[in-house]
Amino acid sequence: MRILCGLSAPTSGSGIVAGFDILTQSEEIKRNIGYMSQKFSLYDDLKVWENIRLFGGIYGMRGNDL
Repeated sequence: MRILCGLSAPTSGSGIVAGFDILTQSEEIKRNIGYMSQKFSLYDDLKVWENIRLFGGIYGMRGNDL
C-alpha cells in the first residue's frame, strides 16, 4: 500500500495508479487519491480540521478543493 500511495519507492517493477507512474509521479498520485495520514498522534495538538488543512496544503490543495 505504501508503494501504491507514493510513500515508498519500489525495489523493482513498475506500476500505475490513477494514471500516474509510481516511480516518477508519486506526488501526483498522492494529490489524486486523497491520501491522508492516519498518524494524527504526531499532531495531537491540532484539531481534526487543522490536520486536514495541513495535509491538504502540503499536497497543494486550496480553497474549495481543500
